[in-house]
Amino acid sequence: MSGDALHHALERFASDTPELAGLNLKPHGLRAMAVCDRRLDGLSHQEISAQLCMSMNMVMRYSKHIDQERLAREANKKRT
Repeated sequence: MSGDALHHALERFASDTPELAGLNLKPHGLRAMAVCDRRLDGLSHQEISAQLCMSMNMVMRYSKHIDQERLAREANKKRT
């Protein structure tokens, strides 16, 4: 499936699903969300890269902010 075909299929799906009305969904955002969900589930960058057939650089790029937030929360727990 080409990128354009996927984009149009996603637009059709969103327009047919009332819960998604008004959201600006893009395939890029779904890829990032898939990476973040897996990081929150405890998967390593390597595991995500293999599962999603995505380069390590892209996985690390998508998960950068969520990884920093997790690290900060863990550090805060140590201080209390």
